[in-house]
Amino acid sequence: MKFRFACLCAVWMLGAAAQAYAAEVLHTAYVTRVYPQADGEIRLSFSSEHPNCTNTATPKWYFIKVGQNGVTADGLRAMHATALTALAMERRLTIAFDDSLSGCYINRLQILEP
Repeated sequence: MKFRFACLCAVWMLGAAAQAYAAEVLHTAYVTRVYPQADGEIRLSFSSEHPNCTNTATPKWYFIKVGQNGVTADGLRAMHATALTALAMERRLTIAFDDSLSGCYINRLQILEP
């Protein structure tokens, strides 16, 4: 429990490093897919889509990528673990993403109570 809380705090603190030009949007839904890529990027899909996410994929992918929206390698690993936990526990996840790019790049997230 303490480890999970520490991970969540670390992820939220990473948001403070977000670039000033990002147009941050919050979205809450159930995680339906966690899709790691060969280049280290993580793609997430959700039970509902936010209208501000402009990518044309079906389902819409929300991305976690080092160097995008202030994300570091440690931040990516923490968010990957948090997303997998939310998927496995069937919990809703709140994400903060940048809607100024079609990649809908996430820079922090949080698991919600049932």
